[in-house]
Amino acid sequence: MDASMWLRGLPGRLRGHQPPPPAELRLADSGGLPGWLLLGEREGREIAFGAVGVFWQPSISWHDVAPADYAAFAEPGYGKIACNFTVRGYGAGRSLVSYEVRVATTDVATRRKFARYWWLIRPVVAHIMRATLATVAAQAGSHRAALRTAAPVR
Repeated sequence: MDASMWLRGLPGRLRGHQPPPPAELRLADSGGLPGWLLLGEREGREIAFGAVGVFWQPSISWHDVAPADYAAFAEPGYGKIACNFTVRGYGAGRSLVSYEVRVATTDVATRRKFARYWWLIRPVVAHIMRATLATVAAQAGSHRAALRTAAPVR
């Protein structure tokens, strides 16, 4: 994941204007991921988030959109990314986590630009998706281990 992000930021660093990466990647009202917003949540079952921007060029340009305006946003020249994590019960004491990402563009010319970018970047995106799920699994395993070893509350 680090190597993927390092490669993604290389053009900006070569031009001398690459901001430092955030300390943690999270959605928040402030201090979260630039451009990303919470689109919806089903407590304990699903979270959906997205972003609008021009992400197929060396320096990503995010466009701030309110969550209520995300679905209808259609200004030419942009792409819209929508992602979700869904958790479902999977037998006794187990869960199945799925992660889905979809991209839509706002016009035909932008779709062509994104298609060229996607052809190049798709192996990296597949790696990032696998790494994300591996991180979720590892953190869930750590949490489960902590619960098993915690002293009972009296």
